[in-house]
Amino acid sequence: LAKAIIDNTKLKPKAKNNDYQTRKCAVDSLGFLICNYILHSQQHCNSVDKYIDAVIAAFDDYEMDPRMGDVGSNVRISCITQIINVLLALHNESKFDLLNKYAYTAMKCVIKQLAEKMASVRRVAGNVMQYFFYELKDSLNEISNNEEELCNIVIDMCYQDFITSKHFAWSMCGNKIINNRIIYQNHNIYK
Repeated sequence: LAKAIIDNTKLKPKAKNNDYQTRKCAVDSLGFLICNYILHSQQHCNSVDKYIDAVIAAFDDYEMDPRMGDVGSNVRISCITQIINVLLALHNESKFDLLNKYAYTAMKCVIKQLAEKMASVRRVAGNVMQYFFYELKDSLNEISNNEEELCNIVIDMCYQDFITSKHFAWSMCGNKIINNRIIYQNHNIYK
């Protein structure tokens, strides 16, 4: 069953029975399986990598339909919601080795969606990023209780790879960035 679901997440050029709705449902089903069955099964937990990799690979679905436009966006929206559900499940199940392995790649995929032309994709990616950040904000305090150090970590992460991730850095640490700048300028905001 899982193999068939993974196969249906893939875009197959010129193949019958591979429409975007099938791929979207396959991604949704795969996310559900990972969160509710695979992570809890000793037999399948060792092979969770291939399931998560399939969800991440589906982020590259940019299929265009001559009549309906970017139908791959429906698959990417499912990828956004499912990968965040998977990351939260990994966190809740204390599977920190897998969380560390996939969090950076998954978040890069979601952040990339913030730059999409499709407003619906950007909106879902933005909502999920905010939810994800606030849901795990307490975990960031385990890394460091120093607000300035956390701000620097977020800025370093966000300004390395994607220009679109600057929005995330500003939405999460904007007040601290402005306060640091004001202090740096000796409280003179008109320089």
